[in-house]
Amino acid sequence: MGRRRSRSTTGSPVRERPANPSGGPRGVAVPRLYPNATGVAASAAAVPATAGVAAGKWLRDRVTERQCRTAVLALLTVIGVRLVLGGLGVAR
Repeated sequence: MGRRRSRSTTGSPVRERPANPSGGPRGVAVPRLYPNATGVAASAAAVPATAGVAAGKWLRDRVTERQCRTAVLALLTVIGVRLVLGGLGVAR
């Protein structure tokens, strides 16, 4: 029939531990979440994101609600016009 596995002192089957998928020694966690280029790009993207948060905090007290709504509406209008022109083949 099949091979018999040895049993541990607790009575449960003993399983061999798989090799560490990251290539390091067993029991040592070596993080490899992203390839090197992706990690560098993600780290670089954090800089403008942090600057944007800081700018938003600074602007929050200096811009009225009406000015904010006007800016958002203008931005959405520009985006909409750009999408329509792109769909018509006028703009790339």
